[in-house]
Amino acid sequence: MGLIDRSSDGPDLRSSVEIVCRHAWLKHRHEGGCPCMFMRCEDCGVIRKTFLCPLHKGQTQDKRSSREYYHEAFDDGVPQNATYALELASALREMDAPPLPRGGSLLEVGCGIGRLVPWFLHGGLRYTAVETDPWAGRYVREAYQVPVETRPWEDVPIEPQAFDVVASLHFLEHVTEADVAFEKMVMAARRYVLLVVPEGWDIWNADHWWMFTQDVLRVWARNLGLRLYGPVQKTVVAREDTIYAVFERTPA
Repeated sequence: MGLIDRSSDGPDLRSSVEIVCRHAWLKHRHEGGCPCMFMRCEDCGVIRKTFLCPLHKGQTQDKRSSREYYHEAFDDGVPQNATYALELASALREMDAPPLPRGGSLLEVGCGIGRLVPWFLHGGLRYTAVETDPWAGRYVREAYQVPVETRPWEDVPIEPQAFDVVASLHFLEHVTEADVAFEKMVMAARRYVLLVVPEGWDIWNADHWWMFTQDVLRVWARNLGLRLYGPVQKTVVAREDTIYAVFERTPA
């Protein structure tokens, strides 16, 4: 890939960028009737799951094979990919975001099965991805003939400002250290970070560890000194709202 530095352990993220939030955690009460435990930050408002009850733990992705987990993504075939692309394009227009740089480099963190790879490629972007799951990473690599690094994002050594755009589409809610993962995306981006996350009320999804709102993203952008386009929130399917945002690095 050329821009990922494989010969070092990578930079110390906490010394490379500001911190999204120092977090003042308080126990977050819920009415779910199960022992799942949550904490809410008084400062930025993000909610973090700290304990998964046995009922929800039994429903997590790691209880299924990769193919089983991603099977639903193939039900609609290409039309579903097109739907995701249209939803994203609509949100970008609504927030009046700058166009992604044609001919520029893009890194997608947590690409899954690459629903938006055709859209990125059609936009003239040089696409690279990082994906934890070997099956999904191999699928994207073989289906679209693009480079995919198969390892956890936190383990990928990468140079500061290595890519014009860093994209994360429904990834942050799945990792246990979402704030640190986002800081690393900002560090790796030369111009923009494109972020898509579910809206915060979706706290009962067994695979989600973080719950976001538009205000959380506003606070994180301000704390990191980023210009924020959006956020735009849309109801994609029944009982699932999605937040779209573009963060722009401002000149030093």
